[in-house]
Amino acid sequence: MTRRCLLALLPLALLAYALPLEWRGLWIPDESRYAQIAQELWRSGDWVVPHFLGLPYFEKPIGGYWTQAIAQAWLGDSLFSVRLVPLLASLATAALVVRLTRSIWQDRTLALLAGVLYLSCLAVAGLATYVTLDAQFACWMALALLALWQAQAATTLSAALGNWALLGLACGFGLLTKGFLALVLPVLVAVPFFILQGRLGELLKRGPLAVLVAALVVAPWALLVAHRDPDFWNFFFWHEHIQRFAGQDAQHERPFWFYGPILLLAILPWAGLLPRTLGAAWRERRHAGTAFLGLAFATQLVFFSLSRGKLPTYLLPSLTALVPLLARTLLEGYRRSDFGALRLNGLCNLLLGLVGLVALLVYGGRLYDGGDEGLTHGLALLAPLALLVAGLGALRWPRLTAMAPAVALWVILPLLSVALPNSVVDNKLPSTFIEAQLSHFKKAGLLVSNDLGVAASLAWATHRDDVVVVGGPGELKYGFEREPDSGRLIPEQGLAAWLAAHRDQGPVDILLRVDGPSDRQLLDSLPEPGESIASERLVLLVYPRLTL
Repeated sequence: MTRRCLLALLPLALLAYALPLEWRGLWIPDESRYAQIAQELWRSGDWVVPHFLGLPYFEKPIGGYWTQAIAQAWLGDSLFSVRLVPLLASLATAALVVRLTRSIWQDRTLALLAGVLYLSCLAVAGLATYVTLDAQFACWMALALLALWQAQAATTLSAALGNWALLGLACGFGLLTKGFLALVLPVLVAVPFFILQGRLGELLKRGPLAVLVAALVVAPWALLVAHRDPDFWNFFFWHEHIQRFAGQDAQHERPFWFYGPILLLAILPWAGLLPRTLGAAWRERRHAGTAFLGLAFATQLVFFSLSRGKLPTYLLPSLTALVPLLARTLLEGYRRSDFGALRLNGLCNLLLGLVGLVALLVYGGRLYDGGDEGLTHGLALLAPLALLVAGLGALRWPRLTAMAPAVALWVILPLLSVALPNSVVDNKLPSTFIEAQLSHFKKAGLLVSNDLGVAASLAWATHRDDVVVVGGPGELKYGFEREPDSGRLIPEQGLAAWLAAHRDQGPVDILLRVDGPSDRQLLDSLPEPGESIASERLVLLVYPRLTL
């Protein structure tokens, strides 16, 4: 395993990440929501107060939307432009992981291996091509972790202060991207690490510089948004932080052990390296770098496990600390010709690939239409097959196939984008259907949908923010409460009457996501449309203007 071989893998990683950017539509609800918010930001010219479908949306700060909006304004409203930001953020994070690893162990091969492993983790690869703020936030937290390490390792006062300022810069932009979590995570690492090093006084003297720089980064927008909408910080702090962490009605409530299995999935196809990695980290806990990374990983894992509200994506920043430790386990075993960890990892991949292959062969008929989707089903089979082959290689030829899991992951990533069954595309990627019927939607005077994710996809494709929502408000609960007279939230039982009252204003297009009995009842309650276009779970009803 040489640096030249590892460098040769990077173009393959870049190709695997970049190819699928435009191969699938916007996944609902997340991708359509973030794409529409950013589009609305730059098209409206309001770069201060976030809006979703024309309504105030205060679940996140503005920073992540800025980058998404700039990409769309610069490159146009395309799937490539909306996914470019998380891709670039993930690549930048990989570079920071390389820098952090080299700074700790002074080993160029190990540092490069850490970067390759980071780019071949399932969580990283998935979120690098998925429109959320998680990849951007992970990038800022990786920069914060690097700055903190360099600050404590600096041999001159100027270098130390420069890195404390860099830490503040990273925390400030992290706060603008996702909130106060950007201040909490570095503190969780810094306090126990400096205490263990007997350097708490240094932290107390120099840490305020980071706080000051972070405040200076955030202050201009924080003051502007408070002036424009005084309720922003009240809602954002109490609802999105305190309630989500400790509230009895926290969103996405999960048990304490939730992140155990999620972590194993997140680091696939390297999960088999974890047992030896954790054991080695404990044995070498007196080594400053190992202690630093171990604390960074463990404190974040415990912190998120204590939170009532949990999402799998919250773990992404912790991989910055874990991956260098995984890379060290792999490289040290490779150099000593001790392939026990690699073989265990290969066994895990072999079993996982085998289970996936059998599942697709046995149950694939329920997902894929044998006639129309035979090729798609065949491509889907290649994904677990790649993992299975990588696992077999590790068991038989561990030295020669040490990086085969990375290659397998980079084969799987684009395959997952083209091998989705039509039922999944229709249910979770409605922008594909919307693009096919865009001429209808652009002629409509009013656009209506019974699903918020579909409504966001409609708004993004048509460059409109006035889509009428049928049913519950979902993520727009706060926005509709702020603007109760918007007239854009109607109950399901009131849709037929609303339609009769509004058809004189122009053509009305209703796009329904039919996913259960209540949706079918809603569909049956509506009058005969002028035109109806149906897919598996989407139904477009076109009502021409009613003239009196």
